Amino acid sequence: MSQFLISSNLSIIAVLLFPLSLIVVYLTMTNTRPEWGWRTSFSRSVLLLAGYMVISNEILSILNRIDMLALSIVWIFPAVVLSFYLIHLKRTRSSIRWYFPTLPSSGTDRILLLLLISVLVITATVAWIAPPNTWDSLNTHMSRVAHYAQNGSLRPFATGIEKQNYYPPLPAISILQTYVLTGGDRLANFSQWFAMLASIIVASMIAARFGASVTGQLFTGVFIATLPMGIAQASSTMTDYLVAMWMIIIASEAIILSKNRHDLEPVFFIGLAAGLAINTKPTAFAYLLPFALYVAYVLLRSHRFREFLGKVILVIFLVSIINIGYFGRNLQVYGSPMGMGGDITVHRNEMLSLRVLASNTLRNMALHAGSPFRILNRGIYFVLDRIHAGLDLSLTDPRTSVHPGFVIRQPTTEETKSGNPIHALLIMVTLVLTLIRRKEKGNLLRVYTGMVVLTFLLLSIAFKFSVFGSRYHLPFFVLFAPVVSVVFAKYIPRKAMVILGFLIFIAGWNWLVGIQERPLLARDDGMSILGKSREELYFVLSPGSYKLYQDLVHRTQEQDCRTVALALRGTAAEYPFWVLMGAPRDDLEIEWIVAGTPSAQFRDTQFQPCAVICDSSCPDEWEEVWGLPLAHERAGFRLYMNGDS
Repeated sequence: MSQFLISSNLSIIAVLLFPLSLIVVYLTMTNTRPEWGWRTSFSRSVLLLAGYMVISNEILSILNRIDMLALSIVWIFPAVVLSFYLIHLKRTRSSIRWYFPTLPSSGTDRILLLLLISVLVITATVAWIAPPNTWDSLNTHMSRVAHYAQNGSLRPFATGIEKQNYYPPLPAISILQTYVLTGGDRLANFSQWFAMLASIIVASMIAARFGASVTGQLFTGVFIATLPMGIAQASSTMTDYLVAMWMIIIASEAIILSKNRHDLEPVFFIGLAAGLAINTKPTAFAYLLPFALYVAYVLLRSHRFREFLGKVILVIFLVSIINIGYFGRNLQVYGSPMGMGGDITVHRNEMLSLRVLASNTLRNMALHAGSPFRILNRGIYFVLDRIHAGLDLSLTDPRTSVHPGFVIRQPTTEETKSGNPIHALLIMVTLVLTLIRRKEKGNLLRVYTGMVVLTFLLLSIAFKFSVFGSRYHLPFFVLFAPVVSVVFAKYIPRKAMVILGFLIFIAGWNWLVGIQERPLLARDDGMSILGKSREELYFVLSPGSYKLYQDLVHRTQEQDCRTVALALRGTAAEYPFWVLMGAPRDDLEIEWIVAGTPSAQFRDTQFQPCAVICDSSCPDEWEEVWGLPLAHERAGFRLYMNGDS
């Protein structure tokens, strides 16, 4: 019992290192460069710590030392070093300045702040109570975290789910920190939740730079916080909010650069954020390109070629240093820095033309056009069908579509399919108002709006249409939030902005308390995260599998089996086996049975399992595996093990 308490206390202390490091870096920024302002200091502190996290974990990976002791040292180091620096500053200046936001003085502004805080608190509550339970998390995201923790390294491992190896590692690395230090996934969802918080802070800063009042800045935050897809992802281990965070920071740095063209700092942080975005998800490339072109244009206009080239080399260096491990591992295993070519082919448009651009743009917009009214949805479908007939393209053309079906859905609280219909409507109105409002040529707000619109068009031309595509659009909505606030503030009074903020908060209520995978309040069927055990919540999308997985794991534990081999389909939920077996544990080892796949070369030839768990991917004629007889069979799963009945 005392050992458990000591371990728990150490975990609590270890996890406090993250906010401590962020606070110390932030204080260093605000006291050495007060002219930056608190929000710029915050965003740059996040970038520095994220870059530090990736590089330090890549180094530890080479040493096979991603463990509690090493990670504790990694996170203690910046806190201690910069604390000594702050003490030195205090001695020379007599005080350390604290730069934090103050409460708005207006009662109407406080209503917007209350709405914003409410969303943050509710999503944090869901993120804390509910475990990662989206299918992609159980199949890929959390499974790879468990393998990394077991191996103490980011090195490739044998797996039947190859994307566990070749997906960009930053989302997994961010979860890995708390997974190792706390001995579990209780804080796994908070990487995305923090990304939402940071996105709100930075987007409000962009709104301020465009001239938004306090009301407009707060409305920007409410616009982002109430995005249905954003609410769903803020309590998840999906990856799109991380992309949104890097992109909104890049946008803010690009705006700073446009006004301070010879400063090196924004270029440095743009390069760092770009490297982190690439290390997060391939969709980041579509978002990066317009901003990269704009930054290059700004630098070319204001620099001699040698200076321009020097800053370009700096950006390339930062992107490379962040991604050298990721690209290197993929080149080693798959022959490409981005991983398996087959996966890229599945999602990349096979046709590039204006027809395809029009088709995919309209269908992507339709993901956010679903209404509760079936007749309206059928009308939208009819219009799109007629347009596609004119384009001589099918709504489900396999050359431009990942999935064979296309429908206009009613609003859903599914995490992977949630749309943002009201926010999309506000964006459409904003675009119309922007076009009809005459402004001087070269207006920065218009340039910014054009870049954000271009990101959506690039997504549409680069990637095939997917019924799950609304999640890829989350960064677009986050980037557009400041524009909506600034433009609407020119046409409606402040109180109307507050009312509009309240209305979109109410519209997002079903997602706040009723995400399909993690409902806070009980649904019609009685399902609520408050009424289920944490183990059961992993199986929300497949309730019948809970007893099945539990039975298989229980049988291995009865035999005190701690070396387990898995042979599962590539679409199977692997991670629940790790959870039910008590991972992360030093005395537990889980490996895959694989052959003929790129990662099979990393199979541990010394591994001797005492049990093999196999699903329908295993041949029917297998009567024994690794010398272990078939001991149990149920619902398509087989357990090979000695001494079972």
